[in-house]
Amino acid sequence: MRFFADECADRRVLRALRDAGHEVELSAPDAQGAPDEFVLARSNVLGGVLVTADKDFGALIFGRGLKATGVVLLRSADPDRCTAAILDHLAQLEGAILVVSDRSVRLRPLPETRP
Repeated sequence: MRFFADECADRRVLRALRDAGHEVELSAPDAQGAPDEFVLARSNVLGGVLVTADKDFGALIFGRGLKATGVVLLRSADPDRCTAAILDHLAQLEGAILVVSDRSVRLRPLPETRP
């Protein structure tokens, strides 16, 4: 599977995804501090599921109706828990948001988006 990592995504999780054979594209150095809209658009262009720790992406997708291929929101500091949750839900990530916290793992379909 292809992932696009926001600058705040845990690098240990990203390394584990690569080690498991997945393609992980990092935010470009020239995109450091880029607006979330830019990061989301880039993940869509690259066709990757966005991996982030930034809750603002939920507001962009659910509040403003922006498009997303899929999102993994890491709310746990445990990289093993985060990696396991992602790998356990690979088949369901496209078109969904996966929220991994210390207490739960939630998968929710993304809303229909405007063109």
